[in-house]
Amino acid sequence: MLHVTLAAVPDRPTTGPISDATVTNDNQIKVTFGPLLDTQNGGSPVLSYDLQIDDGIGGLFTSLIGEAVFNLDTTFTISKNITSGGIYRFTYRAKNVNGWSPFSPVTNIKAATRPQRPPAPTFQSATSTSVTINMFRSSEDGGDLIINYQLWRNAGGSSTTYVQVTSYNGVSMSCTLSVAADSLTSGTIYKFMTVATNAFGSSDYSDELNVGVSSFPAKPSPVTQVVTESG
Repeated sequence: MLHVTLAAVPDRPTTGPISDATVTNDNQIKVTFGPLLDTQNGGSPVLSYDLQIDDGIGGLFTSLIGEAVFNLDTTFTISKNITSGGIYRFTYRAKNVNGWSPFSPVTNIKAATRPQRPPAPTFQSATSTSVTINMFRSSEDGGDLIINYQLWRNAGGSSTTYVQVTSYNGVSMSCTLSVAADSLTSGTIYKFMTVATNAFGSSDYSDELNVGVSSFPAKPSPVTQVVTESG
């Protein structure tokens, strides 16, 4: 008895590869793709998935896995020839006994992640009603432009409760906080931290700076020499 299986090539995948943000950073990209459902395989099991990438400048696609040697993996990480901040195009297709499906939609994925945490802020000056601190930029932007910085302070003393300083403009590398505008208390020591943010998220917090809202002691009186005569 002759058995005939009616089958076609697999359907075109409806979505392109997706970046795995837990792994993708400014020097590697991890993508996930597929698998096709049984209703999408053309009536015959998928034998291979062919994942392709371009050169990052809009050039031709080349196969990463699955074209020359069959592959059923649906994740792949590439680090070779990846440029920080580069945008790469990804697509994939599926093969069964009848041939290859059309390629999926193309996905643009940027080799980027959230910034490195900034250095700790430093003390500039203080009075009984205000404090001014210096801030510093992150040394690595994660492959994507830093949008802004945030300044955070605790509730004073050893408190572990932090609030964002809303009077800070997010751009300047110094900030003056006052008793009136920022609800500080004169004579209290505060902890300050900074955070950098890009389109991929916020960095870890910087190390802390401890600053007191207090004036320096008054200048001492000049030293007076006291001469004592011996009898």
